Amino acid sequence: MELESRVGRVEKRLDTTTKLLYAGMKMLVAMQKENQEAQKENRRAQKENRQAHKETREAMQALVDAHLRTEAKVNRLVDAMLRGGSNGG
Repeated sequence: MELESRVGRVEKRLDTTTKLLYAGMKMLVAMQKENQEAQKENRRAQKENRQAHKETREAMQALVDAHLRTEAKVNRLVDAMLRGGSNGG
């Protein structure tokens, strides 16, 4: 009788352990899926950041180029004024 009782308790513990194991496995699978989704989102955000950075660099270069052209025009105007060029008068 005592042996059957002990076997019953062991079986109950095994059943409980098995249930815990299955629950843990489900949690692990869910966590892995969430991690994969987070990594995918991270890669997408990095791609967007690289594109935004590229666009910013291009815009800054366009501003530098425009500034240099304007500066050259101003220098030519100052040079013309200093030479005392007449403006038709």
